[in-house]
Amino acid sequence: MASPCPRADCSAVQKELEHLRRDVEELQLENDKLHEHSASLGQQVATLEAMNADLREQVQTPRTARVATIAEDEDEPHNEMVTQLQAKLDASLAREAALADQLAKLDASHAQLAAALVAKSSVLQADELARLKNDSDGRRDELYAALRENEQLRDDNNELRTAVEKLSRVALDAEAKLQVADDEKAALSSALDDRTTAVTELLHKIESHDAEKQGLERKILEMDAAEAHVDAMIADFKTKFDAERRGLHAELEQWKLRVRELEVRCDAPISPHTNSFTQASTTATTAISTTSNDVKDAALSDLEAKILVLQDMRLQDKAQIAELKTKISQKNADLSTMAASFVPKDDIKQLEATVQVQRQQAQDALRDVDVWKARVKEQRGLLTDMEARCVAIESQCREAEAWNAKYEAKAGLTDVVRHQKKLRSDLSAQESANAALRVELSRHKDAISKLQAACTRLKRDAGKPDEFEYPDLVLETSVQGNLALIHQLEAQVAALEDERVALLTKLRDQAKKTGAYLFEHHGLTSAQYDQVQELIYRLQNGDTVDASAPPRPLSPTRDTSAELRKLYDANTQLQADVARLSAVVAASNQAPTNGPPEWATTVKDEVWRATEALQSHMREHMQVMREAAVASDDESSDESSEFGDLGGGDMSAPAPSQDEIVLEHPRLTKHASVHTSGLLSPASVVLQEPPPSADEIAAAVSKALEARGLHHHLPTQQETTTHETAKNDGRRHVILETQDEMEEQTQWAIELDTCLDELTHVTLENHSLRSKLEGFEGLLASVQDNHTVLYREHIALQQTFAERRASLETQLATMTANVDEASIKLNRYELMLQSFEKEGEMQQTVVSLTRQVAIFEVNQARLAREFNLVREEKQTEFTRRVAAEDDLLALEKTLKVRIQYLEAWREGALSRLQHMETALTKSVLKRHYDGVLAELQRLQTKHAALLEKYTDRHAHYLATLELPAQHASLLHQNAQLFARLNGESIDKLQNERVQALEVQVQSQLARIKELEAGMPETTPEPAPSSTNVHDVYEQRIAELEQLCGSLERQVQKQKEVATLAASQANTLALRQTRRRDEVDALEARLHELSARSDDDAIIGQLQQKIVGIKANYQAFADRYEQAVEAQRAAQLQINTLSMQLEHTSNHYAGQLETQRQRIAILESTVAHLQASDVVAKIKRLDAMASRLEALDDDLAAVHAKKRQLERRIEELESEHDAVVGPGALGADIHLVERLKYRVQVLEQRETYELLTFLS
Repeated sequence: MASPCPRADCSAVQKELEHLRRDVEELQLENDKLHEHSASLGQQVATLEAMNADLREQVQTPRTARVATIAEDEDEPHNEMVTQLQAKLDASLAREAALADQLAKLDASHAQLAAALVAKSSVLQADELARLKNDSDGRRDELYAALRENEQLRDDNNELRTAVEKLSRVALDAEAKLQVADDEKAALSSALDDRTTAVTELLHKIESHDAEKQGLERKILEMDAAEAHVDAMIADFKTKFDAERRGLHAELEQWKLRVRELEVRCDAPISPHTNSFTQASTTATTAISTTSNDVKDAALSDLEAKILVLQDMRLQDKAQIAELKTKISQKNADLSTMAASFVPKDDIKQLEATVQVQRQQAQDALRDVDVWKARVKEQRGLLTDMEARCVAIESQCREAEAWNAKYEAKAGLTDVVRHQKKLRSDLSAQESANAALRVELSRHKDAISKLQAACTRLKRDAGKPDEFEYPDLVLETSVQGNLALIHQLEAQVAALEDERVALLTKLRDQAKKTGAYLFEHHGLTSAQYDQVQELIYRLQNGDTVDASAPPRPLSPTRDTSAELRKLYDANTQLQADVARLSAVVAASNQAPTNGPPEWATTVKDEVWRATEALQSHMREHMQVMREAAVASDDESSDESSEFGDLGGGDMSAPAPSQDEIVLEHPRLTKHASVHTSGLLSPASVVLQEPPPSADEIAAAVSKALEARGLHHHLPTQQETTTHETAKNDGRRHVILETQDEMEEQTQWAIELDTCLDELTHVTLENHSLRSKLEGFEGLLASVQDNHTVLYREHIALQQTFAERRASLETQLATMTANVDEASIKLNRYELMLQSFEKEGEMQQTVVSLTRQVAIFEVNQARLAREFNLVREEKQTEFTRRVAAEDDLLALEKTLKVRIQYLEAWREGALSRLQHMETALTKSVLKRHYDGVLAELQRLQTKHAALLEKYTDRHAHYLATLELPAQHASLLHQNAQLFARLNGESIDKLQNERVQALEVQVQSQLARIKELEAGMPETTPEPAPSSTNVHDVYEQRIAELEQLCGSLERQVQKQKEVATLAASQANTLALRQTRRRDEVDALEARLHELSARSDDDAIIGQLQQKIVGIKANYQAFADRYEQAVEAQRAAQLQINTLSMQLEHTSNHYAGQLETQRQRIAILESTVAHLQASDVVAKIKRLDAMASRLEALDDDLAAVHAKKRQLERRIEELESEHDAVVGPGALGADIHLVERLKYRVQVLEQRETYELLTFLS
């Protein structure tokens, strides 16, 4: 016997299988009990039918007895008793008919029968009826139980179908999940592609940023070169300036010497003629000296202006350099951020690793998809198995139903089943009716509870005790009175509504009439008339009245006559106003030539005067500007003549002419006249002056309105001033104060012209430099493009070199392997040659070769046998593996099903436990519940009694509702009759009747108002106790709903468990029944054969012996097959052991041979590697030495450049110290700093190149 598996899961599975076996056995026992119970129920049904027949006979016999007694008592004069007996007889007949129709109403029929037979019943009959009743109740319960079991079986079948549908839904969900996995795979692949494209784009951007950075560096170098050119220009200007200054100083010294000589000559005594001559010469020399000094000052100012211009250009260049530096820093920052956030060129391996990770994730996703597909296949297989099982179960159910029908037909139970079906239909109808009644009863209970709550609240508000009740008559009379009052009020409301509608129609007609009257007599519509009224009201009360104010509403009045009177008064007033306005309009039409009113004329005049003044002011301003432009042109034309007079030495002013104009600001006009280029001409000034804005026009209009037309009568100050200036301009010249001022202005003009010339020159140079810069940028772009192309070609060549190198290395490896093989063959051939050269070794080699051939043949046969054995083992192992896999799959299926069942059971148990805990925490004690239930029943009975009383009182109230009105009308008619009889007038009585009715109506209206006013007061807020009770009830209802849901889920789970167990039990039961049927058939056959005759008995015995012999032979054949299998296994084990032994011996021999060969190969390779290592080391040393020499040369060159730059800096500093004094400008300092900065940049660049070269 095999030992049990020690694994925990296997032991758990075995325990579960044992539990399932026990459950199956228990279900089989319960099934047998159910069959027995159904048989007993059939017997009870038969007995019940017999007892029913007996009861009918017993009921029929007292009926005949009662008829006989009634016939004997007909002669008696008691007709009332006869009618009562006849009614009782009819009632008993009706009860008996109901008893015959519905078996479910046996209780009521028996009770009525007992009531009918009270007079003649005895103690024995009562006992017998009670016993029959109890028996019928018990049998009826048993019948109901059988019907419930049948319904349970049908429910189980339906649950099986639902389980199959659930499995199909699970399979569809699995397919949907598989589809979702496929979609996720596609999304991952697209995301991976997007990421690769983003990485490539980033690499391209990095390359472009590198190119831009290099371009900016080149631009900086070019700017440095341009700055050096500018510095050279500044130095040239300085040298020229120094040379000119020295020349001017020399001339000044010469003139000073000549002045001294002249002074010496003047000291000597000379004649008056010579004296006058000397005076003239001195004046000439002073004039010449002053003119030379002016020229020198002009040159100095010109040079200073040029220096300022150059400094401005330098500042602009510095600003451009700063901007370029900021751009470079920004680009560097962008590159650093991109390098920090993205993958650079040097981290391609990391990028490839990330790509590999993404690919691995994609492969994992594919594996998950395959797993899901396998699961889906498994679920489909389970679904097909379940469908087959469902089909089998349905076939079994059909067979069982057919067998049951046959059994019922044979046993004679068709009538019983038909009767049961009828009873079942009646029971279902009764249950539906009961459900409807329960719903109606619950609705009535809710209404009653609401009424009770309202009554208690009203009692509490009124201060009455809880036991207080109104008399029924008072309630009925009050209700009837309220209804009558309500009817009367409704009639009054309808009458008032009719009156209101009539009044509205009258008002509408009146409005139409007034509108038609206005249009006919005055030609005005109603809207125009309203406007006229508003204007009249504003004229009467002033302009401060708000036109948008709504009209005052009229106070509502109840008296219709008063309203009509007011409307008539308003209409007459409106007609009077219309007549007055029509008179005003006629008067205005008769006198059209009077003109507009005074206020309109004043406003128009003010506006017209303001516009006229503004136009005149603008005309004068434009005229002044034109005259200024003409004057500036005249001055520019006369400038040459004035300068000519000055150059000739005539200091007197020319005669004034009549056409020249003198402006108030001569300096500004002189300065403007110098600009011959037209940049600051007066015409441009006039054109650049902005036109007057809307605010200025508005200010002018306001001033005109304030002046009230004074500008039209009096001339403005500006006009007078302009006229005076015009007169003065017509009489005066452009006259300056002194000659120095005039000379100063001329010098300024000359300097400004030179500065402008220099400015144009510098701008032209800037344009040329910009064009050159653009050309250099184009060259730089072309060089960058060539660089990129060369870089790509270099990369391609490097890749081809690497590929070629790899191919050469592979060829070298193959050639070395071939050389090794050739060396081995050479060694063998040398050995063979040595053996051939010797005489005795030839025979020995032949003998050894023959031995090896024999060994090879033996090994070939042995290996063939081993191959056959291994193939057989492989086939057996394959079959065993397939069987084991099938068993494993079956075990996994069962385990999965069991695990799912256990998980579902565990979840259901946890949910039930939670619901039970919540129900336990929120439960109420049973005694409190019983008390509340008893109180509710008491209140319900009390409410039913009150409701009956209320219905009676309401009927009485309805009956007596019209009595007071009838009484009043009868009294009125009686009074009228008496008055007619006495000959009095009836009008007084009618007035009294009308007054009484009006008083009653007023009282009812007052009562309605009181009720309306008292409703909010008498309807307090709901009591907190009732709300709390309501909340408690809602909570309890929610708890009950949750409990019901949990119970439904529990029932569903239990049904699933029951269906699973029932299916298993059915299969086992079918197998057992089949086995039992076969055994019974064989036993019956044997008994028949043994009972026929002696021959048959002998034949039966022989057949029994044959069966036993067959069984023994089958057992012997099984044992023989087991022994053969065991022997085969032992032989196979022996063969395997022998094969293993031979294999190990051959393996060790082969290993020895390979070790020898490997030792020889290693020795040769070691020697070869030593030689190659020496050669490679020598080559590396040579390359390193050459590289170090190149580095030394570069380092020496760099140091030489550095020393040259230092010497250059020292020379420049010395020159600067020699030329510039302590108070000079800082241009050379800036040059030195710039050179130092360039030296630092070159040093950094050299260090960077050295580091890159070394790396």
